[in-house]
Amino acid sequence: MNMLNQAIGGYHFEADSIDGTIPFKPDLITVAYGTNDWKKHKSMDELSYKCKEYLDKLIETFPNTPVYIITPIWRAIMFNQLDTGTLLDVIEEIKRICNNYENVNIIDGLKLVPNLPKYYNDGTHPNDEGFLHYSINLCKALSGSNIFQMSLQQQSIKQSDLKS
Repeated sequence: MNMLNQAIGGYHFEADSIDGTIPFKPDLITVAYGTNDWKKHKSMDELSYKCKEYLDKLIETFPNTPVYIITPIWRAIMFNQLDTGTLLDVIEEIKRICNNYENVNIIDGLKLVPNLPKYYNDGTHPNDEGFLHYSINLCKALSGSNIFQMSLQQQSIKQSDLKS
């Protein structure tokens, strides 16, 4: 299975960051933006525009590829009121926008890492134990996807061929 993580740590929704010239065709794309957008943008309208612009280009670039948007994970300051609202407001806006795309699926980032400070280095970035939860729960969320199931079946078939 060819998976593409289209998000870059520390970055934000930016349509120009999408590269359609990668040397493979992805079977599945993940995107985990939103937390940096929360602080970067001066209004929810601006954030919404950037999110939609990004998704439009992503879908145009990879039209038949399932996209999984991972909403922001817990942050110690997520209830702080910024120009775009609280982080929960941003999460809800991202979900609202994603619901307008047939090929876009939402993974609730708040369910990936326990929402407790002990799983974070600094109240924002998960520590090793936090990333362990993230990876296990992300795999569980993706395991329900059709493309992931097909890939597991293909791997199973390949392994059985080796045993024959």
